[in-house]
Amino acid sequence: MNRPWCFLRLTILSLLLVSCQAAIWKGPGETVLLGREDLSGVAGADLEAKIARDLVTLRNVTQGLTELEQRMSETRAALGRREVGSYTQAEDNRIRALLQSYLNYRSVLLRLLGYYSSFETVAREDLRLKSFLLAYVSGLTLFREGILLVTTFRDRPPARAKLNEPEPAWGIPPGIFEMVYGNITSPTNVRLLGEAWEHYNAGLPQMGHYGLTEESEFAWLHETIRAQQRFIEDNAVNIWAGKWDLLWRKIQTLGRLPTYNAAALVGTFASQTKIWISRPLISHAQVQELKWMLEPGDIILERRNWYVSNGFLPGYWPHMALYVGTAEDLERRGLAMHPFVQPHLEKFRQPDRNGHERRAVEAVTSGVIFSSLEETASADHIAVLRPRVSEARKNAAIARAFSHYGKPYDFDFDFFSTHKLVCTELIYRAYDEMLEGERMGFPLVRILGLETLPPDEVVRMFAREHALDRQGEEVGRPPRRQLDFVLFLDGDIRSGQARSVGVEDFIRSAERPVPAPAAEGPVGGRPGS
Repeated sequence: MNRPWCFLRLTILSLLLVSCQAAIWKGPGETVLLGREDLSGVAGADLEAKIARDLVTLRNVTQGLTELEQRMSETRAALGRREVGSYTQAEDNRIRALLQSYLNYRSVLLRLLGYYSSFETVAREDLRLKSFLLAYVSGLTLFREGILLVTTFRDRPPARAKLNEPEPAWGIPPGIFEMVYGNITSPTNVRLLGEAWEHYNAGLPQMGHYGLTEESEFAWLHETIRAQQRFIEDNAVNIWAGKWDLLWRKIQTLGRLPTYNAAALVGTFASQTKIWISRPLISHAQVQELKWMLEPGDIILERRNWYVSNGFLPGYWPHMALYVGTAEDLERRGLAMHPFVQPHLEKFRQPDRNGHERRAVEAVTSGVIFSSLEETASADHIAVLRPRVSEARKNAAIARAFSHYGKPYDFDFDFFSTHKLVCTELIYRAYDEMLEGERMGFPLVRILGLETLPPDEVVRMFAREHALDRQGEEVGRPPRRQLDFVLFLDGDIRSGQARSVGVEDFIRSAERPVPAPAAEGPVGGRPGS
């Protein structure tokens, strides 16, 4: 490996470690370890397929952030320049929802950094260059959005205070705004950002050799790099003014407290969020057994421990998917020529990158996709629920899910719009419509002013209906629950395995605390919902 690229790796990794760590901080002692993965053993074809998917994700994120920037400007104008006073509930919801969306985007960008910051270990030079571009654009975008958040609300005391409040409903810790402010005013960040830009330009001839410059499908990456760099240069926050501002506020805060925890204070500036990538607790053999147990129309809940995209999703269960069966199953059910299914059937028939049949529809950060069970169930905890509706109604749900194929992911978790979908909304839309007197009544909850459906609420709905049915059995009343329990494979970190447990364990899972990372814990996975 030539020396300029080795030096570039050190430069960009230092930049990313310092500039991104605090944005998704969840508590003292949690760390993001970038550049620690060895990608040399990843097959070239697999990495190429992953890069292709993550480029789609990155483009969706950058486009979504453009919309978020407009919302940020509108929110600033709507809140006005008041210096004191409280917000109405509507104003409170508006700015908190803005922060939640911002952190969702940052979480995905950090996931990309957590993987591609190890680009130097990639064996093939063309894939190494692509990996670098993914890491660099993610880092620049994080820095740009930090500047924009800070400069928009820094001089608005009530808004700044609100952006520093914790949000228990979404697992958002206190002090987010101040930590982002600290990141973008780091002298080291500013210096390394300039050096990274110089090394990017030095590497352009190599990129051109592999067709990765402006004339290729990668043109938008180069356009984004130049645009982000110009924005950062034009809008950089004065370093020392920012440092004094932060220090003065910290002193004021400490002055109001009778005592303070020095370790926690240090943790505020030094802690990060840890990512590990390793074998899921659910084994390959257990995934194969699932193929004999699942039926088209089943609802899958899954969790990948310690995965960074879980960071700002409320509750223990962060993801849901719809099991639809194989292409042959669709034909047997008479769905092959359905107007929602037929346009996408050929795509669904194509095996995944590892040759596995696709069997599920789900919304992940790259959008609504078709997945194999090997992909969907590659997790640490899996539960399956079966709707108590007719096969005809399940067919309608499957067809409706197919109609959403290719739509982008909704980082705002807004169930009002349907041009973008979050994972639970895909399930909700599939079963919510009343057909021949049948539908699933999922309980939407209002969080930060938006109606949404965290997966844990589906578990709680099942628990309530399950309890009512047990009471009804005593008086001979037929069951009224909407979902049947199929299975729960519950991963155990200590044994490194998942075991099958019963319905009571599943019911209690919704009340589990989200586990905190251990010193050397495993895990990882792909984008959650």
